[in-house]
Formats: sequence, C-alpha cells, structure tokens
Amino acid sequence: MKAVITGGGGVLGRELKKKLHGYEVYLLDKVKVKDVIQVDVTDEASLVDVFKKIGPIDLLINCAGIMRRGDLFDTSEDYDLMFDVNVKASWLSVKNADLNKDAVVVFVSSRHGFYLKSDPGLYSLTKKAQASLAEILRETISQKVKIAYPGPFESPVSLENVSSEKLAVKKKFMRKPDEIAGLIVDLVNSDKQDLFFNEEKNVYEFL
Repeated sequence: MKAVITGGGGVLGRELKKKLHGYEVYLLDKVKVKDVIQVDVTDEASLVDVFKKIGPIDLLINCAGIMRRGDLFDTSEDYDLMFDVNVKASWLSVKNADLNKDAVVVFVSSRHGFYLKSDPGLYSLTKKAQASLAEILRETISQKVKIAYPGPFESPVSLENVSSEKLAVKKKFMRKPDEIAGLIVDLVNSDKQDLFFNEEKNVYEFL
C-alpha cells in the first residue's frame, strides 16, 4: 500500500511516516530535506508530475500548512499565501492524486478551524475552509474522507511568536508530535470520521 503526506518535511509528517506500518510512504514538501520529494504543493503542474510518478495510492494525508498570528486583518499581506497552502494545496492534492477506490483521505485542520478565535483570525478562517472542503468531499464523493482537528503540539509553528505568558498556558495541554501522529493513524484505521481536540476537557475524542 502507498501513502502520501503533504507537508511531510515537518515534524508531524515525519512522525506519521514512522507510524504508518505496512505503507510505502511518500513525503511531499517544498523544503529540501532528506527523504522528502521536493515539490510546491500549491503548483498544480508540479503536483501532477509527482503523483504520476508515485502512481495509485491508498492513503492521502493533507498535512501542509502555515500559521500566521494576529487578528483577521493583521496578516492581510499573507492572505493569498495562507489560502494557497492551507486550502488550495489540499484541493489540488485530492484533485490530482490517483486514489484507489477505497482510499482514505485525511485533512489535518486545527482546533482553530473548530474553535474560531480572533487571534489567529486568518489562520482560523483558512483551517475552517479546509475542513469545509473535506466535508463537501465526504458528502459528495467518499465517506472515507476524515478530518483531524489537533490541538497544539511541540513544533516550530506552535512556539513561533508566542509570549512567555501564553506559552506557559499552552504548555499545559501541548502534546508530543508522535502522540498526535498516533492519534491520526488511529483515525485512519478506525470507522470514525473526525479526531477532535476538546479544549474544555483537554482530551482528544473520536467522532
């Protein structure tokens, strides 16, 4: 079986690869790092070429994403970039991947796509849009489309531009990347459709 993970050069993508036993895993990312296929997942022509080389796949995990902090209008200069990476890349991947009949597709959204907040406002908007894209696909194309809404985990993105006070609070419910990867793999292997971080209870739930 073959699996493709976009944004695979990040900490979560690498942990997912370790836990996907029985799969031949392909990591796609714009960054040039070892064991990663370098490709801009927002560029359709480049993505088409990569998927043709990989061939039919059984699992697609849309993990590519970028974060910008601030309210809805603080990060206006990054509007196009954030929608390209957080939404368009997922759309292009599903559109162009050679998915087997029973393939599973996972969209890695964020708790910010569920709990909408003023900061990070634009990030929340893109992650909500990404989850909505997954829901449309689930209702119209395949029931095997799943959504993960992870909370914070230890990564450069989670720690970027966070004040010491907010970081102290965040660390109380921050998880290790390998734990999040394990939960996503559990979602893949289950009959559940969503993985949800319940902020009020500080627990993960399968829905």
